Amino acid sequence: MTTTYDALASYTPGATATYTRPVRDADVALFALITGDPQPLHLDQHYASATRFGRRVLPTALISGIIEAALASTIPGMPGIVQHQTLEYPARAYVEDEITVTITLLATNAAAATVECGIIATNQDGTLVARGATCLAIESELVPPGAENDA
Repeated sequence: MTTTYDALASYTPGATATYTRPVRDADVALFALITGDPQPLHLDQHYASATRFGRRVLPTALISGIIEAALASTIPGMPGIVQHQTLEYPARAYVEDEITVTITLLATNAAAATVECGIIATNQDGTLVARGATCLAIESELVPPGAENDA
């Protein structure tokens, strides 16, 4: 059986992984429905075209959700829960952008079962749309349903 300590020891600070996801109109519409956020800057092209942005802007919380998906996808074998996260958004991302998240492993702490990661998110043009850091609490020795019968 692999312990959290063993799994964390196999991760090297400085290692990176990327996750890319296009964000479509339907994604933004579903996000607005789920959250109850009716902001016309995200939903109404006519409204958005009259703003300084000239087009529909992605909600930053949606970008944060893509970052969470990137963390879940790029740290295999170690399901984690965000303990704390700092993000800043130096430029806007827009509906129909393709967001690429790069996760860099900064440090592991086996005793606390945590992983510190740096986060960079860019659009298809390489524009930095989010950056920050997160600390994940790693859930130790999780057994997928039905796997306990395999032992």
